[in-house]
Amino acid sequence: MKRSNTKAILIGVLAAALVIVLSYFIGLRQGRAELEARQTEFQKQLQTLQQQASAAENRSLLLAARLDLYRTAMDLDQGNFGLANTHLQGSAARLSRVNPAAIGVDPAKLESVHRDIAGSGIKVADNLEEQRNRILVLLSQIEALEPAASGTK
Repeated sequence: MKRSNTKAILIGVLAAALVIVLSYFIGLRQGRAELEARQTEFQKQLQTLQQQASAAENRSLLLAARLDLYRTAMDLDQGNFGLANTHLQGSAARLSRVNPAAIGVDPAKLESVHRDIAGSGIKVADNLEEQRNRILVLLSQIEALEPAASGTK
């Protein structure tokens, strides 16, 4: 009888150990599956945030290029030709860094505006009105790009 009790206890202990080991591996598998699901979710969120950050950065560059053109017009009004040229060049440089796809801007229109600004220059002249009007036309071209950019969030 002692032998059968020992055998029964040994079988019970082995069964309990088997249940514990199986429970461990089942829990481990479920934990890994949940971890992978969360990782996928976080990667999607990260990608969305990176796209939003890129869009914000590109909208900021577009706005800064616009601000440089405003400064160019003000500098022309004040007769600061050197500063006007510097701001005009700064506008062109900022536009060259804009990724049109990130903000939903037509690449051909952006390139056209960039080319127009980069090809412009401020010259010391008696008639500044013509140059100022050219800057304002360039400014309106940048502003025409922005409604498409503001729709992308």
